[in-house]
Amino acid sequence: MLAVLRFHLLQVSRSKLLVMWSLFTLLVQYALVRILHAATIQYQANSTTGQMTLDLSAVVMALVYSQFTCGILLATVYGIWIAPYLHEETRAPLTFALPVDKAVFPVVYGVSFFILYLLQAVAMFLALTMQFGIKVWIDPLLSWSALGTGSLISILALEGVVFVLAVFSLVFGKVPAFLGGTALFMVLTVSGLIFRSQWVTGGIWKFSYTYLPPIGEVFNDIKSPIAETHWWLWVIWILVFAGLFRIRLNRA
Repeated sequence: MLAVLRFHLLQVSRSKLLVMWSLFTLLVQYALVRILHAATIQYQANSTTGQMTLDLSAVVMALVYSQFTCGILLATVYGIWIAPYLHEETRAPLTFALPVDKAVFPVVYGVSFFILYLLQAVAMFLALTMQFGIKVWIDPLLSWSALGTGSLISILALEGVVFVLAVFSLVFGKVPAFLGGTALFMVLTVSGLIFRSQWVTGGIWKFSYTYLPPIGEVFNDIKSPIAETHWWLWVIWILVFAGLFRIRLNRA
């Protein structure tokens, strides 16, 4: 498995897109830190008007949201184009030629994407350090538990997106996978907003939504305690679609 992982990471590292993505992520994170640190919010309460600035914890959580948003773009590219690459067209026979259990491939792709996500986390740490200094990491306002929970939910959701799109890409093709994945993302996200607002309190769709990939709950889960999140549902769906990806390789 390590040999396959090294080979796959070598292929990914040769892409200029990875360098561009890393720089883009760093610039986005740093620009967001600068904007939020300098921002002031006007409020009115009891006929009085005042101003407040965002504290460090609010800035960090905004960066976690930004990481997830940027990660969606990365997961889309990775799931549709990178993960299925070795198993399509003239490269498909390589799946059977290599003396490797096909179950290794989804594990390698999951680990590889996790490494790419860590690069985004490094960009966030660099952006915070560049703006606040190294002492930011011992600041009492920085909640490591909230940062850890938000990052955990983000990576689980993104890994789920990768495997869903990878299976769609192998089965239906790249363009249908992109269009279908986008439609599914929008439907689940809007459904989550509707159900949380209590506009709909029951019905078959709400019952089904409870067991579907909780992409519509991610933004709420990122800021919630770990016990109130849907991390366990993401783990189940990751295993399901990683298994489907493995099964699909039999027909590659």
